[in-house]
Amino acid sequence: MILFFIFYLALNAAATLFYFLQGFEAFGPPTKNDSVHYHNQAVLIAQSGNFSLAILPYEYLVGLIYIIFGTEIGPYAFKIILSLVGSSNIYLIISIIGAICIYRNFSRRVFHRWAKIASVMMVLYPTYTMYSINMVRDLFLVNGVLLFVFAFIGLFILRTNKWTYYFMFLFSILFVFILRPYFGVLITLTVLIFMITERKYRTKKNLAALTILTIIVGTLLSLTKYGFFGVNYIFNLASLNSLSSYRSASSVGNLILGIEIDFMNPFQFIVNYSYAFLINHIYPFPNYLNGITNLLFLPENLTILFMLISILKRVRYKMREYKEYKFLLIYYFLNIGLIVAFSDNIGTNIRLRMASVICLFILYFISLQINKQSKLNEV
Repeated sequence: MILFFIFYLALNAAATLFYFLQGFEAFGPPTKNDSVHYHNQAVLIAQSGNFSLAILPYEYLVGLIYIIFGTEIGPYAFKIILSLVGSSNIYLIISIIGAICIYRNFSRRVFHRWAKIASVMMVLYPTYTMYSINMVRDLFLVNGVLLFVFAFIGLFILRTNKWTYYFMFLFSILFVFILRPYFGVLITLTVLIFMITERKYRTKKNLAALTILTIIVGTLLSLTKYGFFGVNYIFNLASLNSLSSYRSASSVGNLILGIEIDFMNPFQFIVNYSYAFLINHIYPFPNYLNGITNLLFLPENLTILFMLISILKRVRYKMREYKEYKFLLIYYFLNIGLIVAFSDNIGTNIRLRMASVICLFILYFISLQINKQSKLNEV
């Protein structure tokens, strides 16, 4: 464990340094990636005072900050907001690990150890570090997903009966759906699969709570273009032609894998989708070692593979005895699976998987503690 931690710190510190050397801005107006679009839109909104220029809901937020602080100070003010959101994500990780440790009667010393190490690993997670200083919406997306995980585990697994958890659960689903609708579908699917496969948690109380929350979320979403609980968006997404068009539109840029997925051909879909799923875990191998930028992803993927191997050992026992383990694992694989279906751009995919990788950090430390507890019980 200590050697792995040192290895992780060394590789990821080097990768993080390379990110900065490659020219990703730390302060001031953005100069690269989607941040430029959000900055330009915010400037237009601030100068005209017209929020109808916003194409995406996220642009309302950026535009509002630029209106309040002006177009000169706005970029700096938004970086401060990003740093606060990034800090709250670390707090949420500590809270999730702490809740699980308390529920499982792990000692306070165990909680402190894993929470601190997970937080440090998150801070030195290269993709997270890079996008913590960029104006893209994915840092907020991570915040929404972690809030959802914390609220769901607290309400339906650890059985915490506090109204604040219901509010967090409701808010997080709405927040994620507004930021990226298909992630709203993703976390909804996570809940459905977990509840369907876990009869123990299909209690009258849980089902009643979920029904009421679903009606509230659905009603609020009906006020948007997505329809009641996003059915307009979901029906459109369910169309294979629409999904193919979305994947084609998203698969642009310098880091295209070149893996075509034909959703109309079952055999070709299974083969190419499986290949894309694998490549998204072992990139930049085997055919993509063509520059320093690509090599930056290597430390992350080595770390993810290492953690997955540990997590999947005795996975049936862990999922049977530790339901929070099963819930996080369902979310991880659904997240990666959805990203692979939507995009062939490895740069976009690595950015969109941040929330699932952070959940993997939590899973990894739970797995280590389960292994340790099992050995103590055997003695």
